[in-house]
Amino acid sequence: MLSYWEIITFVVISIFVLMLVLISVVLVLENRNPTKTLAWLIVMVFIPVVGFVFYMLFGQSLRKRKQLQRKEEQDRSDADWLWQYSFQREHVELIKRYPGSKRRLINLLLHNCRAPFTVNNQTQLFLDGNRAFPELFNDLKRAQHHIHLEFYIVRDDNLGKQLKEILIDAAKRGVEVRFLYDALGSKKLPSSYINEMKSHGIQMIPFLPLRYPLLNSKVNYRNHRKIVVVDGIIGYIGGLNIGDEYMGKGPLGYWRDTHMRIQGEAVKFLQRVFCSDWYFASQEWILTKSYFPTLQEADLPPTAVHKPIQVISSGPDSDHESIMQAYFTMLGFAQEHIYITSPYFIPEESLIMALKTAALSGVDVRIIFPANADHPVVHWASMSYLKELHEDGVKIYFYDKGFIHAKALTVDSIMGSVGSANVDLRSFQLNFEVNAILYDDDVVKELEVQFLNDLKECKSYEEYVNPDPSLWIRIRESIARLFSPLL
Repeated sequence: MLSYWEIITFVVISIFVLMLVLISVVLVLENRNPTKTLAWLIVMVFIPVVGFVFYMLFGQSLRKRKQLQRKEEQDRSDADWLWQYSFQREHVELIKRYPGSKRRLINLLLHNCRAPFTVNNQTQLFLDGNRAFPELFNDLKRAQHHIHLEFYIVRDDNLGKQLKEILIDAAKRGVEVRFLYDALGSKKLPSSYINEMKSHGIQMIPFLPLRYPLLNSKVNYRNHRKIVVVDGIIGYIGGLNIGDEYMGKGPLGYWRDTHMRIQGEAVKFLQRVFCSDWYFASQEWILTKSYFPTLQEADLPPTAVHKPIQVISSGPDSDHESIMQAYFTMLGFAQEHIYITSPYFIPEESLIMALKTAALSGVDVRIIFPANADHPVVHWASMSYLKELHEDGVKIYFYDKGFIHAKALTVDSIMGSVGSANVDLRSFQLNFEVNAILYDDDVVKELEVQFLNDLKECKSYEEYVNPDPSLWIRIRESIARLFSPLL
């Protein structure tokens, strides 16, 4: 005769096993990437309790959830007047005159993420926070109508306090201020910081808030975008968040990043991304013409002529992994060289094949990766992919002057990308990201000059990697790689 506790234990174990079986069946029927499905099944089999918890937190797909379906439908509808922007005569004629590679990339992004093609822009690239934040803060101080900010990480440190004071001053002089922050990335942000902002009329809200983080699957789908829009005519995009470490004052020392200031037509579509995210988080509809001013000649520098940009976004609510598709397409066009900088490197199989094929066919493929890790497990997994690429002729360099957090790609000095997306599965499939695709040769060459200068602070693969690594190093990299679809 079974005791009461034995019966309870049997029932609990039976329910648990049944749920594991059901989850496994769902994983197979969802027709996901086979590698990711297999990784989840392995976790379920070998560490079932941990695997179950991880699946509840990180494994459930949000793509079909009603909440994100509504966001996707709203993104698609936008406003007809905004979408039609790309089909103005001057834009269509300019696209026709481009060589096939640029024209095909533009058309891809018009269709896979409805990214309008903009023409008249001026850009300014920044190497780090010490250069970017003074310029940003000056623009915020000059704002007249509105300020829109969106960041993954916001900290209540020296930099965060400076930003807070500037935004409060702006609100006092009648500027509308909206501030969207990621609930997980900014989980350490104290409520006093937020409440002080709100007390001065600043709207500051979290993206996908987590009331019970340990029981909430939304923890896996985060807003990794970094966007600032001032008065609808000046925008910022790139890798910098709000925190002292982005000024080189953290434990990793000097923080090398790539951020970009845009003045011109492309800012409309940074604004569009912000408005969409704001509506999703707050249910306030601000996608109206009052936040999309007609650009006057005074708003554009004389050099902002035919500097084309497409602002592209992707996330778990998207039909297409548009940023990954953009990268794949750009890699396929390469004839001379490919330069990539990314702090995390866990690429999808198609990108691995594209990089290998390019290198084996004689294209000069170079990747800069941090020598110092801020996330060790991700670093170990990345090392296994870099080793594989190195064996097929891709040149790998390890940045040794502090930490490199830049996310940039250039191809043949004719097309490039700057934004928030890393070259990893999380950025391509799980996070909400935004990048600027650049078509102006001068701007792309400026990015490449930055890359070549960064090489001076790097160690080569041969200098950095032990040619005969210990058994422990091989094991940890192999295990980390096994779980890379989940990182």
